[in-house]
Amino acid sequence: MTTNITPAPGYLLAIPHINKTSTFKPVKETDGLDQLSEVLEVGDSIIDSEGIERKSFAKKGDIILHAYSNKEFEIDFTKYRFVHFTEIHGTYGSK
Repeated sequence: MTTNITPAPGYLLAIPHINKTSTFKPVKETDGLDQLSEVLEVGDSIIDSEGIERKSFAKKGDIILHAYSNKEFEIDFTKYRFVHFTEIHGTYGSK
C-alpha cells in the first residue's frame, strides 16, 4: 500500500493489522490498551532533550505492538494511525 502521507519526525504512519494467521492476539483495541499495526512509512529521527538522536527501530513493513493511538483518521475507507516512536513496545515480524 502506498500513500502520499509523510509522518512528522518521531512518528510512524501505520494501518491496523488484522491477525489472520497466528495464535497471537493483542488485547481488545480500546482506549488505553495495546494495538497491532503495520508500518507504512517512518518519519525522520528526532533529537531528545539530552541532544541524542532517536530513530525508530521499526521499519516499513514491520508489524508493531504499540500503545493505543488516538491519532487515527480515514481516507477512502482505509484507516490510518500515527504512532510515536516512544509508544512502540516491540515488533512482531514483517508482512
